Amino acid sequence: LEAGLVLTVGGIGGWLWVAWRNSGFVGVGERLTRDVRPFVPLLLLIGLPRLVVGGPFYLLAVVVALPSGIGQQLLYLVGLYGPMEAVGRRQDVAAVVSALSFGLIHVPLLLASNGDDLIAAFANGVIFQASVGLIACLAYQRHRSAVPIGAAHALAIA
Repeated sequence: LEAGLVLTVGGIGGWLWVAWRNSGFVGVGERLTRDVRPFVPLLLLIGLPRLVVGGPFYLLAVVVALPSGIGQQLLYLVGLYGPMEAVGRRQDVAAVVSALSFGLIHVPLLLASNGDDLIAAFANGVIFQASVGLIACLAYQRHRSAVPIGAAHALAIA
């Protein structure tokens, strides 16, 4: 928990520093959220079935998960993928490396849910989590909006 908090605060701090360095804080909210409309079908696809099954308790879980989902995507997309893309000038390489990093970061978190089987946790992290990370990178490449992707993440983890 403490390491996650430090990483989240560091990622948000890094994003704010980059935003300030590039063009100041004018329009930061607009650059952060951009247009949410392209994400509405995804949010409905993830949220509606879970709302039907979980009922009002799911809404409470979403509220609790929002800071985590948005914070993780800010850290991942704005703090890892964005700089890799800018430095390397290759969206494809940055997306694959970021996605693999995203998957590998999840391996220790997946150990308990995989019965402490390191191979199963590694496979889950590299195959499933990295795929999700790659999809997030592709959505970010197209729309440059981390907050709706973070909201989708929160809907999924709630």
